[in-house]
Amino acid sequence: MKKIFNIITILVGAMVLHSMAVSCDDKLAEPSGEVASETLQWTSISDTKSALMGLYSLLRTALVENNSHWIYGELRHGDFVSYNRSDLSAVNANNLKASFPLIKNLSNWRRFYAVINAASIFIERAPEVRERDSRYTEQNLKMDIAQARAIRLSPIST
Repeated sequence: MKKIFNIITILVGAMVLHSMAVSCDDKLAEPSGEVASETLQWTSISDTKSALMGLYSLLRTALVENNSHWIYGELRHGDFVSYNRSDLSAVNANNLKASFPLIKNLSNWRRFYAVINAASIFIERAPEVRERDSRYTEQNLKMDIAQARAIRLSPIST
């Protein structure tokens, strides 16, 4: 009896594992509902406004990470002097090849390239919304593209 129970347990376990594997394959084959596809974007005025706010958010994130807005600007140009931290003193002395973790993190420009890329995509795709949504006027389009160009060409992102 114990042998039959073990065989039945193994068969039931195998069936459960098989059904889980099949359902996982089905789930992996389906497109995710969590991620918006690019075909659904750039269709309405709200898409352009959210893309523009995302652009500002990327820029703000790039500037506040590691206090880079302050270190790239006032500290590096000598407006402030650090007496207690040798990494900040190295930045102040324009010794940007010093081996401090802060300087290595600040020399990674990927976050600024993300801002430039997002601005370029906005400038390229925003006119499509003008064709699809009558509420998105020519004046709105010009103003939004001007903001994206200003962000893309700002001194901190170039």
